[in-house]
Amino acid sequence: VEKLFSRKEIVDAADDLPDGPNFELHRPWIDRISVKCKKCNAKMQREEFVLDTWHNSGAAPFASLSDDEYKKIFLPHFLQKVLIRRVVGRTRY
Repeated sequence: VEKLFSRKEIVDAADDLPDGPNFELHRPWIDRISVKCKKCNAKMQREEFVLDTWHNSGAAPFASLSDDEYKKIFLPHFLQKVLIRRVVGRTRY
């Protein structure tokens, strides 16, 4: 894993720059760049599948809780509401 945060860092670390040093920082151009691993000299490329930022934003409140906090704060209220809705929804009059 190599963490590159600026265009200069990418250009300096790049093994191959098919679109030159003034490449577009967005897909698909950024995906064409390869970097050599410093440990084993293997070819590295950007991970193609990355979760959407809206998904990450929606998960942030839950990800910020520890396991104990999640079980104490969120889980009891969530389960109570889900179970009540399902029981009421399946009750026939």
